[in-house]
Amino acid sequence: MGGIWLQRIELLSALSEHAGSKAGLALNVRQLRQHLPDQKEMLNGFGAQLLRIRSEELAMMGAELLHAVGNTPTPDPTFWPPADLIPLLRDDAVVADLHEAMIEILKVQLEASHPGPLDAHAFIDCMREEHGTEGLRMAVRFIQTFQQQQHESIFAQFRRVEWADVLQLKDLFESEDIKTLYGQFLDQRFLDYLARNEHAMDSMNWRKFEGLAAEYFERSGYRVLLSKGRNDDNVDLRVWTRESRGAPLLLVQCKRQKAKVGKVVVKALYADVLHEKAAGGLVVTSSSLSPGAERTSVARAYPIGQANRTELRKWLQAMQSPGAGVFMGT
Repeated sequence: MGGIWLQRIELLSALSEHAGSKAGLALNVRQLRQHLPDQKEMLNGFGAQLLRIRSEELAMMGAELLHAVGNTPTPDPTFWPPADLIPLLRDDAVVADLHEAMIEILKVQLEASHPGPLDAHAFIDCMREEHGTEGLRMAVRFIQTFQQQQHESIFAQFRRVEWADVLQLKDLFESEDIKTLYGQFLDQRFLDYLARNEHAMDSMNWRKFEGLAAEYFERSGYRVLLSKGRNDDNVDLRVWTRESRGAPLLLVQCKRQKAKVGKVVVKALYADVLHEKAAGGLVVTSSSLSPGAERTSVARAYPIGQANRTELRKWLQAMQSPGAGVFMGT
């Protein structure tokens, strides 16, 4: 593939626009360098310096960046064919029909007076009629692979989600605002980012950390009341089943901290559980309970559990966007 000449500032702008368009996250120059540590030579230095970069290197950078912010499952660009389809590709007739059907549909699309999103159904139906289950499987995987390639590509405008806004990544760490268009309490783009960058939990804004816990319970089918944030009398979340209207099922205290959570927190939460006649309490922490806090809880039979860093990792994985699927956004 050929080489591209551009100034360093143009390269940084292209990468920032790529992350904003495809992942919905706005990254500044420092954040770009942070998330592409292997590209220091290319990204560091005088902005007006003229650089020569091969197009495949730029494509690789774009794919790595989307993976670094949690938007794609792998840093490697997607290639056709996927490994699971290689046995099917030994049938030349199937392969020939696959390409012929796709070319025909693309022709119809290009010749249409109002071209719009590509209609994949005709292509899939054609392959199913000609080759049954194997044809259907290959057609679906072809569409998925094609879409993933276009989504990853820094040269293509295609994206899986048409974001209504672009989030500043710094807001995950600096802003207490939990209003979001893509989630109830914490934006999906932040969830994807944290699933890929677990260390960021240590420095995320405390209010966003509470939003993470609230988002998990909301998505798990519970009714959640998130406190006002400050002066919340030690209770950050109240959780009910969807049907119940009485005392809370669970009172939650969130502790985003590196130090282990002490027994004072456990005792205070237990007092709140008794006061509100809740079924139990939960300490959600980016660390874990201290040995003393655990011993106190067990010895006194407190109905207090913990969701520590290991459990939070599972929560984030459960809430992360699927890595593939049939999307036709533009």
